[in-house]
Amino acid sequence: MNRRAVIALSLVFATCATAFFLTEVVQAQAPKLGGGKDFKLPIYYPASNGVRALKTVVTGAEWRFVTNGLIALTQPKITNYLPDGTSEWIVTSPACTVDINTKEAHGPTNIYFRTADQRLFLTGVGFLWQHSSSLLILSNKVFTWIDRQALTNAPKKESTKP
Repeated sequence: MNRRAVIALSLVFATCATAFFLTEVVQAQAPKLGGGKDFKLPIYYPASNGVRALKTVVTGAEWRFVTNGLIALTQPKITNYLPDGTSEWIVTSPACTVDINTKEAHGPTNIYFRTADQRLFLTGVGFLWQHSSSLLILSNKVFTWIDRQALTNAPKKESTKP
């Protein structure tokens, strides 16, 4: 074999070996970066006296990475808690995207909001939730239902019909 043939075969071998190695590395990382089931992102109140109280939990039935720090969720649920641990409100949606760095969630689909005591119910299409400012924005087709009697503790009116 001449020298050019040996160099050409060496380059082909080196290229094939590199491609094989990179394929194995990418396949080995795929399960780690792909996604999974039962997503959970807990967010805590600032610690006082060494005790961390749960403030908000973002959960999802299934998740997958969209980019670094951005995760797509199916069946997401955001539950907010008072410092004593009781549930304050719950948001559910068919799908959303969560930024785990800024702790924001947004989605273009239907959203359902309700208080834990069932006194207030909101629904709409499209939302943005920002943990840092405790802000929930519903963007389109918003419907609000308020249980006035439960909210004001007013006595129930009797019907005047015979």
